[in-house]
Amino acid sequence: MSYEDFKKRLKKKDNLYLTLLLMKKFKCLNLEVIQQSLGISNNRMLGYKMKKAEEKILINKKFRDEYFELEDKIKENF
Repeated sequence: MSYEDFKKRLKKKDNLYLTLLLMKKFKCLNLEVIQQSLGISNNRMLGYKMKKAEEKILINKKFRDEYFELEDKIKENF
């Protein structure tokens, strides 16, 4: 795996984690929608991904900044 492929893969995971955290924040966690759009097949996998996303927001400053920026944009549109 090349470095560029690794960066793209990380970015996709970051987007998944950001999506899950924002869905949780705005109370949009519906397993049927998540299964169709994000490819998470069961509650166990959803719990695991949420745990990883919450860890990432605590550890990674860039990720945290992206999260709050997206949250502000969503609030502005409501």
